[in-house]
Amino acid sequence: SKLISAFFAVVSVLTGCTAIQNTIAPPVMTHEAEVLNFKPPVPERWSLSNGLKVIYLKDDELPVVRGSLLLKGGALWAEQYPPGTTSAMGELMRSGGAGRYGSDALDRELEKLAASVSSSFSKEFGSISFSCLSSDIERVISIFASVVRKPHFESQKLALWKSQALEGIRRRVEDPTTVASVAFTELVYGDSAYGKITRSTDISRISRQNISQLYRYLVRPDEAILVVTGAVDK
Repeated sequence: SKLISAFFAVVSVLTGCTAIQNTIAPPVMTHEAEVLNFKPPVPERWSLSNGLKVIYLKDDELPVVRGSLLLKGGALWAEQYPPGTTSAMGELMRSGGAGRYGSDALDRELEKLAASVSSSFSKEFGSISFSCLSSDIERVISIFASVVRKPHFESQKLALWKSQALEGIRRRVEDPTTVASVAFTELVYGDSAYGKITRSTDISRISRQNISQLYRYLVRPDEAILVVTGAVDK
């Protein structure tokens, strides 16, 4: 009888533990339920006195910060300049040196910080972006600001850009896909800004003065948006 009593006592304890475990354990959520319950984070937004709009989202998952400045305007706003001027300006803002850094010094500084800053302009908008470790944000944001506000547009970098652009134009006929794309663009868009194809004669007409004038016209804070996310406080 003692053995039977002990057996039922053990069963009772185990049953109670199971009941408690079932009560505490969270319900298993299916993938579909997770998707339906997902709520995207809401970024903060504000505007500066110069008209620049800022969108900020804190994200502490990784010790990195990323940002992009989006600028309204591009080749469609620059029809008075030789085709290709906007692309040259966009690339040289970063590669042509900025602020207190020459082009080579800027490359070395960013490499030392394991950071990146890039710039480009298309037909409709421009983008200047940066990425870095949170611990280096002060130094990298200073470089980023110089690229935006104080680009050098070094003459030797413009000459290099021109030589690379001319080589790219020369090699167009070697790639059937590129030939088809150029023909399609001209047929569909005709003489509009979207249909203009940069040619060798256009590249030779691009000057540093053209680029500087276009920069002053397109790179402005009004109607621009700065987006920043990462492990950095407001």
